[in-house]
Amino acid sequence: MADTPEQSHGARVDYNDLVARLRCACADSDGPLYGSDLVPIIGDLCDAVESVHPRVWKLVAKSRNFIVIGEHEPYYLQAYAMIRECEMAKGTWSEDDRVAYSAARLSAESVLGG
Repeated sequence: MADTPEQSHGARVDYNDLVARLRCACADSDGPLYGSDLVPIIGDLCDAVESVHPRVWKLVAKSRNFIVIGEHEPYYLQAYAMIRECEMAKGTWSEDDRVAYSAARLSAESVLGG
């Protein structure tokens, strides 16, 4: 486990804005687009992709399926606790994981009101 993307990689990314900018660049072009036309948008898109949680990319690279559970879901802490228990049993639960888990508990409890 690691920090959330917002904690480890900065603010949330507006993917819709990036796609809209790319579409506008294509629509506004009278001819072919060249790399120099797209460099700013592509740079922002690369930054956005890098901002996705690193665990997601590990799973994608291995062609593994995964699920996403938002902290607002009532079963979020139960799932996280189960992951914690399994990782601790394997000996792969780190201090960073402990800190992230504690922060996730506080955040989820505030979101869920409890």
